[in-house]
Amino acid sequence: MRHEDEPAVEKPFWDLDEELGELELQERPGGPDLYTVRLKAQTATAPYSARRELYPLEQDGIEHEVSGKAYILVPDFSLTVDLYPEVQHSGAIGEITESLWNGMRHHDIGKARGLYFVEDRSIALWEVDSFGRLNEFTHGQLWQAFERWLIAHFAQAERIFTDDDEPGDSRTENQEFLRSLGYEPAAGTQRIFAREVRDL
Repeated sequence: MRHEDEPAVEKPFWDLDEELGELELQERPGGPDLYTVRLKAQTATAPYSARRELYPLEQDGIEHEVSGKAYILVPDFSLTVDLYPEVQHSGAIGEITESLWNGMRHHDIGKARGLYFVEDRSIALWEVDSFGRLNEFTHGQLWQAFERWLIAHFAQAERIFTDDDEPGDSRTENQEFLRSLGYEPAAGTQRIFAREVRDL
């Protein structure tokens, strides 16, 4: 029991914060910049009913959900600017008199959601949405990084499902992307793709 005068300990909003991998996020004249991408996520556990799921599951059981954001760390600067009384001929409106580095801040580059169905030993890669901030190639790389993360964290998984809404906006291109990774349409479904984890 907690005494009334003891402060309550608040649970952090994010349950986990882990590295996803490195991605090329910005092209410069000297070559691409590699960034370490991390995942901050909430986790939840709940029962599931196989017949109510989008994916072709065989057993009822317990699902683990991971839902969060992929982010990179970027420098956090603040500037102090003195404004001129009037706009200069150059177009300048003032000058910087002080700059301060406040450390690093999170810059979100995508949203990610995955599920693990314990009794079916199946992962579902539900969503990787980059909000249009990433080009098609890099979005696909982020999608694969999250897929690898899910497989590493749910080591008992035997297969992985997804649908052809991922990872981009074109269903045809998504299907080509999934087939290039070894996914095939799941039997008895429309638009659901699956592959065996052992094939990775």
